[in-house]
Amino acid sequence: MLKKILRTFVWLVIILVVVAVVIFSYVQIVSHTDAPARVSPADTAGVVQQPYKGLYILGNNWFRHSESGLFELYVEGEAYERGVANGKLTEDLVKYQEEVFAEQIHRLVPGRFYLGMLKYF
Repeated sequence: MLKKILRTFVWLVIILVVVAVVIFSYVQIVSHTDAPARVSPADTAGVVQQPYKGLYILGNNWFRHSESGLFELYVEGEAYERGVANGKLTEDLVKYQEEVFAEQIHRLVPGRFYLGMLKYF
């Protein structure tokens, strides 16, 4: 009786190990990605123009703060080109939002000790 239970337990462990190895192998195969191609600085060149307050233009791409108070962004091109245009056009807004957010956190959190504890959450 004990021998039968032990044999069943060994088979169960073997099956679990095989399933774990198969799942691990599958995840390794499926999650493989190629490294992105290196980009030359010339590909990211371009100067953002501001014809008037609230409108930023980079080629055919634009970013504006509309009269209704909403921010509107239009970008075109390949994925990398859209990402570069998005980053360049919205850079000032993102920096401003980060400053306001950090200022609000400092206002809400009472001291430096508690601010240091925030990195653990």
